[in-house]
Amino acid sequence: MRPAFSSLVQYQLQRSSPWRSLSFQWQTWLAVIAACVLLALVPYVVYCMMTTFTNPPPPNTFKVAAVSFGLLTEILLIKCLSSYICSRYRQAEQSSFTVRPRGFDGDRTSPGRWDQSAAPAAAGHASSTASPSQVDARKGDMLKSECLSFF
Repeated sequence: MRPAFSSLVQYQLQRSSPWRSLSFQWQTWLAVIAACVLLALVPYVVYCMMTTFTNPPPPNTFKVAAVSFGLLTEILLIKCLSSYICSRYRQAEQSSFTVRPRGFDGDRTSPGRWDQSAAPAAAGHASSTASPSQVDARKGDMLKSECLSFF
């Protein structure tokens, strides 16, 4: 006797673009705009520090310190922005996966975006339903490979 169709339900992994969801978040844009404004202001602040004192002119060590301050501030801002974007990207990537039951072909709106890594169950074997731990493991593997390719 053949088992019922409902006992052979299989799951597919659907992935959307993390960059798309990241670009629709206003917090990300606020951080990027604030960082760009600060990155543009740092050279002006360094220029003001170097030209404010005219009588007597500041020593060269003060000018070197002002330039060093500018460079370190720019590097720190870029590192902070990079870290923020990377962490938001990881969060968006984790939420970009959707596990859906495999159904008839009519429910696939974009077949190119379905993960075909889950092979159908062989005849006589148990169904290949994905447990939550398997889905989490697959997400972790995908995140590790994506984050390593980001740098």
